[in-house]
Amino acid sequence: MERALARPAAGELSFAVGGEYRKEEIDYSNLIFTTPGGFAADRKVIAGYGELHTPLVAPAQSRMGLQRLELSLAVRAENYSRFGGTTNPKIALLWQPAAAWKVRASYGEAFIAPSLQQAFDPLVPLTELGIPIFDPVLNVTYPFDTLNLGGNPDLQAETSRNFNAGIQFEPAAVPGLSVTLGYYDIRYLNKISYLDYITAIELESLFPQYITRDPATNRIVAITSVQVNLAAANTDGMDLQIEYVHDTRLGEWSFGLNGAWIDSYVTQDAAGSPKVERVDTVNNPVDLQASVRLGYRRGGFDAALNGRYTDSYAANFPSQTRVSSYTALDCHFGYEFGKAARNGMADRALQGLRLGVGVTNLLDKDPPIFGDPFGYGFDTPVGDPRGRMYSLEFAKSF
Repeated sequence: MERALARPAAGELSFAVGGEYRKEEIDYSNLIFTTPGGFAADRKVIAGYGELHTPLVAPAQSRMGLQRLELSLAVRAENYSRFGGTTNPKIALLWQPAAAWKVRASYGEAFIAPSLQQAFDPLVPLTELGIPIFDPVLNVTYPFDTLNLGGNPDLQAETSRNFNAGIQFEPAAVPGLSVTLGYYDIRYLNKISYLDYITAIELESLFPQYITRDPATNRIVAITSVQVNLAAANTDGMDLQIEYVHDTRLGEWSFGLNGAWIDSYVTQDAAGSPKVERVDTVNNPVDLQASVRLGYRRGGFDAALNGRYTDSYAANFPSQTRVSSYTALDCHFGYEFGKAARNGMADRALQGLRLGVGVTNLLDKDPPIFGDPFGYGFDTPVGDPRGRMYSLEFAKSF
């Protein structure tokens, strides 16, 4: 529900309240591995929220350096039948010093419960692997045989505190141009993170329950890889977005650039343990990702060319120390009937119909080699091994 509370001198004061109830269920069967596994689980979630928005400066009070100032306050309360309750506030401020400039800042807290699969998926053993590992306890390399994969019933909810700030520039002298630069800083507690087999060995002193050793030889014979709660994780970085649209007699041209740079991603695996920088490593964020887009539109016709880039990052596999960067191009062409100013019966019948064709990975570029012994030779978030792919679009609106 949303409603205006009052009309103070600075402008309309408004609020919104709402509630939510949902039941989450999962009935999962795993038939891929030699030993099939499966589980069923459910939980109930009750939530309520409220938000208050108020301008702090009336239009009549605006002046150079203070044309607009607005404040938003929000709170959300949730209760999970398996993880308990939480209440999270948020405060946001918008300042517009001049027509072309906007500055925003916000602080908020968040709560993320583990998924049912992360918590309750039963362990499934992969056996007779023979994968070589380095054992820092024995200071020797040898193969181990069993890797257990599944859920972690001891997994707790993750909480975070985040600060965001940004500035937007839309100059009147260059119509259609918008430049936005943002900064974020997020502090996690009980961060949910995947404990891969190499990290499990490195952190055996903190998570000894996930390493099984032979009593006679003290060699590792089995490793359990699951999601775990880290004591803390902190990350900060910047986002850049540039959009430009320009109309000409030949049609509308558009350009877009999006970039994400992660300055730091530091984790602390347990209270009192060292803090480790993990940006640009396997199973962790890459420091730089970017995309660029060039578009054209005229009447019902549109076309776009997109480029995607992911930076290289460090690897700790026996046969590989770095995963290469990846760049790919995509393109799309479409036509929507009814956009042109025609009045024929055929045009009216086709109005709202859109046809399109797209090509993903236009140059058929292979993803970078990914040497994880348990992987498939590629890193899914970075590259797709299917190569060039075609798509057709057919849509009709009424």
